[in-house]
Amino acid sequence: AEVGREDHCILTASEDQSLVSAALEWLIGRRDGERLVLYPGDEAGWLHEVLVDHGFGKGAVAGLEWGYDIAATEMPNVPEGFVVDALAGPEDYPGVDRCLEGAFGGDRNRIPVLESLASNPLFRPELSIVARDPDAGIVAYCRGTVDPDSGVAGIDPVATHPDFQGRGLGKAILKTCFANQRSLGGTESYIGSEPEGSQGSYLYRSLGPASKRSYSEWAKQST
Repeated sequence: AEVGREDHCILTASEDQSLVSAALEWLIGRRDGERLVLYPGDEAGWLHEVLVDHGFGKGAVAGLEWGYDIAATEMPNVPEGFVVDALAGPEDYPGVDRCLEGAFGGDRNRIPVLESLASNPLFRPELSIVARDPDAGIVAYCRGTVDPDSGVAGIDPVATHPDFQGRGLGKAILKTCFANQRSLGGTESYIGSEPEGSQGSYLYRSLGPASKRSYSEWAKQST
């Protein structure tokens, strides 16, 4: 995980309650009584039954997933004075790091993470999109992925430096990424955000999503 957490993900090929139950028993044992939090989709009622059986309780909505049909994505309207293009290479990493720090806070060095991501054989540099200001350098950034076999794509993170928010740069980099995902075989793209009312949720709603899913926090308290 980019933020250094020990995260786990349970995936099954079908709605298999017994298999999820077995995975949960393993995970609960591994946590050795520590608090455990999972974020299943709110539409997955069959999964909620398993969580209740294992002592989990449902909390508030923790996040959203916005889905987009990118088969006919509009080309971006780039605000005057800015340039939107793909990541040039390692020389852009310090600028991306400054942009992410401004958008999300923290003072950790993200450059090793960017270098590690770029070393992955599935990394596509044309899906890392930046907006450039002649004076301030990189002021917005997003990174996309695409599976050409299934057509499923995703974008994470999406960041605009606070000094440049509200100018349409988020839309510009996302629409550019959608177009590049489509050129690589993508048909649908997904972006996660915090719940309704967050800054990201306003941006993603304005892009005309084809779907929206919510995910709530389910917690098993420490014992």
